[in-house]
Amino acid sequence: RSLLYLFTRTSLFTRISIIYQNKYIDAEKELRKLGNLSGQVLPSFLMGEIQEVLGKHVEAHQIFWKLYQENRERWDAGLKAATNLLRARQGDPKALDEAEAIFRELESQKPFDLRIKVNLAFIALNKGEYRKSERLLVKVLAKDPDNLRALESMIYIQSFKRNPKQAKLYLGRLKDKHPNFPNIKQLEELI
Repeated sequence: RSLLYLFTRTSLFTRISIIYQNKYIDAEKELRKLGNLSGQVLPSFLMGEIQEVLGKHVEAHQIFWKLYQENRERWDAGLKAATNLLRARQGDPKALDEAEAIFRELESQKPFDLRIKVNLAFIALNKGEYRKSERLLVKVLAKDPDNLRALESMIYIQSFKRNPKQAKLYLGRLKDKHPNFPNIKQLEELI
C-alpha cells in the first residue's frame, strides 16, 4: 500500500513538473513570436529567465550577458549572466575566472549584496581557496544566518578542512531552516 502511495505521489509530481515546464515552453514560443528581442529589455530578460528555468544555461547566460553589456547598471542581468555561466560550464576553471570578474564588477556597484558575496565564496571554494571562501561566508551568515547556499558551502569547507564538529553544526542549522533541501543526505555522507 505504501509503495502505491509513493508511486501515485511520484506520478503526480512528475505530471505537475511537466505541466509547469510546458507553461515555460509555451511562454518561450510566445516570446519568439515577437521576433528579434534585441533592444527590448523586459522581453529579453523574461526570455533569459525562461531559459534559466528550463535548464538552458548557455542560452540564459548569453541573453543576460548581452543585456549587461548593453548597460552595466543592469546589475541583475550581470548577476544572472554570471550564475548561468557557472551552471553552463561547470568544472571549467576559465568559467570560474570569467564569473569572478563579473561578480567583482557587480560588487563595486552593490558592495552589500549577499548574493554576490555567496557567489564569490562559491568560486573561491571551487578554486580551493578555503580561507577566502570561509571569510566571505562568515560575513554573509552574520547578516543572513539562514542563507542556504552559505550554510551548504560552509559544510563543504569544514569537511574539506577535516573539521566534522563544525560541519555538523552548520548541517544542523541547514536541516533546521531548510528541512526539504534535497542535498541533505549527500551532505550527511560527506561529513
